[in-house]
Amino acid sequence: MRRYGNGPDTGGRLGPDEAEEIAARLTEDELEGGRLETICVKWIADEARTLSEAVAHLRDFADWLAELESDGWQLVEPIDGGHGHLVNRDPRMRTREGSAPYRVGGDGSGMKPRACARCGVPALVD
Repeated sequence: MRRYGNGPDTGGRLGPDEAEEIAARLTEDELEGGRLETICVKWIADEARTLSEAVAHLRDFADWLAELESDGWQLVEPIDGGHGHLVNRDPRMRTREGSAPYRVGGDGSGMKPRACARCGVPALVD
């Protein structure tokens, strides 16, 4: 079971309660600047032609979610309608490449999100 810290000085992962508090304090400028990120979890295994392909899609996505959490991301609220809203303690962090500092995958060389073909929200990994 994962342990969540109660603040940045605990060394723990960002927990859902703290993520909700951070999101509640975001200004309109921060929201417009992309501080609150959205991911799509609804269509992860679409286009898989075999169960093995579906498993591979799901495992890759699970790995990407674990990397997001390791990099300080957490859901602000339960996923609803296949979409989840994320926040990070570090206001500079983004889940998408090209939005510095992009750290998913440690040094940025790991898995990267690909936009969901149905909704355009980051969903799959290459």
